[in-house]
Amino acid sequence: MLWRFRTGSGWRDVPERYGAWPTIYSRFNGWAKTGVFQGVTR
Repeated sequence: MLWRFRTGSGWRDVPERYGAWPTIYSRFNGWAKTGVFQGVTR
C-alpha cells in the first residue's frame, strides 16, 4: 500500500511481488473502514 501511495499509481499497477492487487485493495479498504488510517499524517 505504501508503494502505491508513494508512486501515485493505480491498484492494478502494484508489483506482483507485493501480492495480487485485489487482495491488497481489499485489505486497505477494510482497514480504512475501521479507521486504521485516521491518525496517520505526513
